[in-house]
Amino acid sequence: MLEKRIVMWICLTGILMLMVGCNARYADGPDISFFPVKERVVNTWRWAYAYEDGSNLTGILSDSTITFTETDTVKICGSDGGCRIGRWNLINKKKGLQIIFGQEATAYTINRLTLKEMWLATSDTLISWELVPAE
Repeated sequence: MLEKRIVMWICLTGILMLMVGCNARYADGPDISFFPVKERVVNTWRWAYAYEDGSNLTGILSDSTITFTETDTVKICGSDGGCRIGRWNLINKKKGLQIIFGQEATAYTINRLTLKEMWLATSDTLISWELVPAE
């Protein structure tokens, strides 16, 4: 009976360590997620907050969307209907996200990533975005 309890505790500890170890941790959470990183990124988002080069652009970008697809395509569409299409990928052990338009790549640190929020910032903090699902 004691051996069964020991084995059970070892298995539970192993499962917990595996769950925690397989998830990327972000500065503003969550610490644990049951959804893979890519699954949380893939969505059509809108800007709830946008700060770029010292300016608050939330009002300007509030009607725009950014879509990340399973096939690593990113599409930013403005309220005027114009869209810009590029590529995206996860970097830095899934703690960062890179967006590429043509030959220009910008790396973002993921500060928070849930199914309902994605917070991105550049390392120089010139760009800070808080995204929420568009729907």
